[in-house]
Amino acid sequence: MSKTIKVSDSVHYQLGLKGNKNDTYNDIIQRLIDESNEEFTDEEAKEFNRRVKKFENGDYSDTNKLNIEDELKKLG
Repeated sequence: MSKTIKVSDSVHYQLGLKGNKNDTYNDIIQRLIDESNEEFTDEEAKEFNRRVKKFENGDYSDTNKLNIEDELKKLG
């Protein structure tokens, strides 16, 4: 059984960017769900915690500065 869901034009566009050539939107959404359910490895958790501590201490060397206006323009 299939269901229809409503998404904004922006979400539709972003989902399309996440897909591969022959992916359906169902494939893309399922992959995103699967990825969101994955747990960090111990090494990944250590690295993320290291970066968070640096950020909390004012060291932004592991971050990128983005211009929100530019990013919104990319989304259309």
